[in-house]
Amino acid sequence: MASLPKDVRFATVVATSTATLMIAQQIGAKSMRDTLFLIHYPVSQLPILTITAAVISLAMVLVMGRTLKRFGPRTVVPGIFGISALLYFIEWQLSDVVPKVIAVSVFLHTVTFGASATSGFWSMINERFDPHVAKRIVGKIGTGATLGGLLGGVAVWQGVKLVKLETLLFFLVVLNAICGALLALVSGGEKTK
Repeated sequence: MASLPKDVRFATVVATSTATLMIAQQIGAKSMRDTLFLIHYPVSQLPILTITAAVISLAMVLVMGRTLKRFGPRTVVPGIFGISALLYFIEWQLSDVVPKVIAVSVFLHTVTFGASATSGFWSMINERFDPHVAKRIVGKIGTGATLGGLLGGVAVWQGVKLVKLETLLFFLVVLNAICGALLALVSGGEKTK
C-alpha cells in the first residue's frame, strides 16, 4: 500500500475502518434484534416477523436502487447511516416506554437498513476507487469487515453483562453516526487510478 498515493492510502484506511464498524454494528444489531424480540414475543411469532421484514426490505432495496441511481452512493449512503442512527436513537429513548413495539421496530429497522447500508457501502467503494487500485485494497477492506463481525458479536456478548440490552441501542446510534461521517470522508475525491 506504500506505493499508492497518499489520498488513496487515507481513503483505504477510512474505508477499512468504516467496514469494521459497519459490520460490527450489524452483527451487534442482529443479536440485539433477535434477543429483544424473543424477550417480548413467543418464538412462534418469529417467522411471521421475518417474512414481514423481508417484504419491507425488498421494497427498501427497490427504493434504494432508484435513489442511488438518481443521487449516487456518495450522497445517499452516508444519509442511510444517519437515518439509521436517528431511528436507533428514537428506539433507545422509547425502549422502556413501549418495549414490545420497540422490539418489533428494532427488528424491522435492522433487517431493512442492514442490507441497504452494506450494499451502498460497496457501491461507494466501487465508485471511489479505480478497478486497478480496488484489486489491491478490497482485501484489506474485507478483512476490516471480518474483524467487525467478530467485534460486534463479542461486544454484545460482553455488553449485556454490564448494561441492560436496551442500553446497547445507544451504541448502535454511535456506530451508525460514525459510519455515516467516515463515509462522507471516503466519498471525497475522484475515482483514483
